[in-house]
Amino acid sequence: MAESKRIEVGALNWCYREAEPINSSERTPVILLHGLVSQGYSWRNVLPDLAGQGFRAIAPDWIGCGYSSMPDRRDFAYTPDAFMSALEALIAQFGFEKVSIVSQGFLGSVGIQYALRHPEQVERLAIFNCPIAQGAKLPWKLQQMGIPLVGDMMTQDPLLVDRTLEGGGGYRIEDADLDVYRRPWLKTSDVGRSLLAIIQNLQLKQVTAEIESGLAS
Repeated sequence: MAESKRIEVGALNWCYREAEPINSSERTPVILLHGLVSQGYSWRNVLPDLAGQGFRAIAPDWIGCGYSSMPDRRDFAYTPDAFMSALEALIAQFGFEKVSIVSQGFLGSVGIQYALRHPEQVERLAIFNCPIAQGAKLPWKLQQMGIPLVGDMMTQDPLLVDRTLEGGGGYRIEDADLDVYRRPWLKTSDVGRSLLAIIQNLQLKQVTAEIESGLAS
């Protein structure tokens, strides 16, 4: 399994998992981006498969998620543009001139926006369960997490990981894996506050309009 590592990018500390190609390869690195209430750990079984095909594969925890930095919203806006800027800086820190991006879920949609705005830097784009049309709606469970007071309480509950990930995926997640997803909630309240900020700043209407238009052109 790909081990977790850390990298400092400006004021932000990213946690990521990485698998390097078994043999020397010139293939474009792959960045795998997770969705809401998740982390780079969700790509743990995909990373070695990509490495086996000759790709360097990296799955970061988004800022505010998993084991990456969880800055106060006064220091990080938690908007799509803020995440895009952070992603751009991360890619530059790795020294990648070109990448392929795999985007999953609502927060992973930032990767689609990044690819549309920086086509010269993105060789390939794979999309899984991201909002790509203006009719896309945030599931009610996630909408609730953005409601003032209600969301403040919900996002501090470690069991929301179980309910959200298993409810959204329709399959059972092993307890050992759920422990990894829950651990940030057991260590700090910052992860709940970050999740609340992310959901309240998704800007879904504007994001889906940009994505739908960009993919159609």
